[in-house]
Amino acid sequence: MSVESFFFVRDAKLPTIPAWQAALDQAGVGIVLEDVGDLRKHTGYLPATHRGHPSGFEWFYGPLVENFGGDPPDGLDGREYVINCVTHSDMRELVCGSIACSVLLQLSDGVFLNEESGGLLEPAAALAQALALEPHIKPPRQ
Repeated sequence: MSVESFFFVRDAKLPTIPAWQAALDQAGVGIVLEDVGDLRKHTGYLPATHRGHPSGFEWFYGPLVENFGGDPPDGLDGREYVINCVTHSDMRELVCGSIACSVLLQLSDGVFLNEESGGLLEPAAALAQALALEPHIKPPRQ
């Protein structure tokens, strides 16, 4: 089963991987990103580690009108770019992508689309929701 998570940002504030990594380190969330270069040009899997375990998520980025199906949610306030963070059946990848992209929201003046409510979450609320998923990760098999 695939999960698509949408994060709306301001393109001019999209960080570099090193700046994003610095914010992840400061937040103490245990995620280390692989430097894939320019996030505007990268498409597909973005490798990472989550608390020492291999992880990552699929990264798709672009203008809202080209990368979001349907009507955009109310309240975007000029945020015209969207990150589509896609994960599949791996809970660690869902947690890793959700936490990493929630931290990125803080740098890019972004908001997260809460699929359950249809409303938008500010960065702190999105991060809290993502961190609440961590206890659901099953330990790796030995």
